[in-house]
Amino acid sequence: MAKALGNKPPPLLGQLDALYVGTVESTSWAVQHEFITNGDELTNPADLELVLTELFALFAKWILGPFCHVETHMHYVWGHLWQNRNSRLRVKKAGEAVGQVAGRVAPAQVATLISWETLEVRRGGHPCSYIPGVPMNHLEDDAHFFDDVAAALDTAARNYVTETREVVSGPLRVLDFVDLSYVINGAYRSVPDATSIVGATVRRVPATQRRRIDREA
Repeated sequence: MAKALGNKPPPLLGQLDALYVGTVESTSWAVQHEFITNGDELTNPADLELVLTELFALFAKWILGPFCHVETHMHYVWGHLWQNRNSRLRVKKAGEAVGQVAGRVAPAQVATLISWETLEVRRGGHPCSYIPGVPMNHLEDDAHFFDDVAAALDTAARNYVTETREVVSGPLRVLDFVDLSYVINGAYRSVPDATSIVGATVRRVPATQRRRIDREA
């Protein structure tokens, strides 16, 4: 992909980049989500830590637990809260959570793909997350999830969307779960464009995991 023209704009005020990090057996994984908060230069690190604690718990409850094999572990979440155009508050919240599905686990490169639904469809389609640790008993065959499993995972992912907007600690509040776009027509935007994520659908075909931490489309 050709490099975008110009300079990448700084993040939005109150933008929170949450990077969930873990392992499947001996293979590491990371999933990053972006949120808009009311955070600013007065935000207390303790409030950010509590917000990250809640996000960690929601990811464990609605994504890691129902989607992932018991050999899938989440170890921590990194949070970067942008307080202005040039500075950020960084907090690492450690924890331990595991997938809740027993049986055999698919090879490390196999992932469940969540397509995050937005009101605005950008070039390249909806944003997505590749969730590792696919349980083999989620698969009807090598190329398809069972319909009832996929439907249950749809519901779990949508609950994650809804409940992340209810996270609050003191004055710090998560306002929205968003998809961020930095590029338009081959050039960097002057300001990142955030569009709300309003739902989720699990792709019915297993995906090959790719780590796309900074999506620029």
